[in-house]
Amino acid sequence: EASPRAMGRGARLAPILQHAKRVASVKVKAHHPHMADEVAEAIRAQALTHGCLAPGAVRLPTHTHTISLLRSVHVNKKSQEKAALRTHKRLVDVYAVEGSAPALLVEELFDRPPMGCHLSVTLRWEEAFVRSPGAAGQREGEEGAREAAGGA
Repeated sequence: EASPRAMGRGARLAPILQHAKRVASVKVKAHHPHMADEVAEAIRAQALTHGCLAPGAVRLPTHTHTISLLRSVHVNKKSQEKAALRTHKRLVDVYAVEGSAPALLVEELFDRPPMGCHLSVTLRWEEAFVRSPGAAGQREGEEGAREAAGGA
């Protein structure tokens, strides 16, 4: 029988993840690969503080957008400037286990997204996700106060 260390992290988490429910998939997009890795690791750490499991980031294919510009307008077609903009992507799946608070994690990701990258969160649970009144933005809070006061 192999030791848990020899089996790898995925094999050790497999029995736990069988009883867990995937709650959200977070896709991280950044122009710098280290930034994408850091944000994915921060999301994983945040999930652990809320009692959720996030096994690790999956690297998705990098999207490359290339641009070539002519240096001269009318002549020297072979003389061009080329530039490439790469978008590095990572996918973090968040799993809920008993006693975890995935709604708080998702609220935190929506309220304070990390700097320097783009997050897209796909929610995957049956119940409707309702944000708590305290987490709503300032403008929404003002409208709610006006409606409660009976003003137009």
